[in-house]
Amino acid sequence: MSFAQRLRQSASAFFTDLYRSCFDMEWYRGVRTRPVGDSFRYAAALFALFAALTIAVMAPGMVSLVGDIRAWTQSNLPDWAEFGVDHGQFYTSLAMPAEFKTDGGRMVIDTTIAGMEFPPASADTIVVVGRDAVFIRDGVNNQQAVSFKDTPGFRTDKTAFLGLIDRWGPWLALLILLLAGLGTFLALVAAEGVFVLLTSGVIALFLRFGRTKLTFRQLLATGLHALTLPLVVDFVTGLFGLTLPFAFPFIYLMFFAAVLADERARPVEANRV
Repeated sequence: MSFAQRLRQSASAFFTDLYRSCFDMEWYRGVRTRPVGDSFRYAAALFALFAALTIAVMAPGMVSLVGDIRAWTQSNLPDWAEFGVDHGQFYTSLAMPAEFKTDGGRMVIDTTIAGMEFPPASADTIVVVGRDAVFIRDGVNNQQAVSFKDTPGFRTDKTAFLGLIDRWGPWLALLILLLAGLGTFLALVAAEGVFVLLTSGVIALFLRFGRTKLTFRQLLATGLHALTLPLVVDFVTGLFGLTLPFAFPFIYLMFFAAVLADERARPVEANRV
């Protein structure tokens, strides 16, 4: 069998698992009787899928951002403009203060602003570039100061900066996308992994005092597959800007309730692996 055939076969098996993990209680009977390692591999592939979807959602915006930065620089900065960072301090040849309008709000460059304290600014100001830091505002309460001490020293002008955007902009966008995908994957591994371990452990503890006999490994395998529908719902609602704070644990625990009811009615053999 060729590599392409194996890849198609693996992809088909994964998406079949994903589809059936969203609703099929008969499928969960099989999950409870096969090695738990299969469920770990499924969960890793599921997290990788959502990482890839995150990259796909961000990609158009990142590609557009590179073009927007170039267009903004070309139209707003004079040809003689120079700027850079020297010994942790920003400098520029622009007259102070320099104000620019963007689609999201105003950007102000003023090297007379010193220190790390967020300066007074109008409500529509989203970025203030001072001597020692960049101050970023996202909403009323979300403010962040990024010190230039953490930035390597550099000096450039408008022409050189446009050349850097043309040469490295697409690669930087690609790097940011890859880091976002990796961050999504690691965040899912950490957050959902701990969630599954805790819920499986608590349920296993309670089952010791009941009539339903499921091993911790069976519960762990069930939990890894039960993540599927909550993650799908969470991702889709997020695309539309909707927040359903209790949907994830509710859907997840409903799967466990259904599995326990099925196990009580039709017990399966314990996982011996």
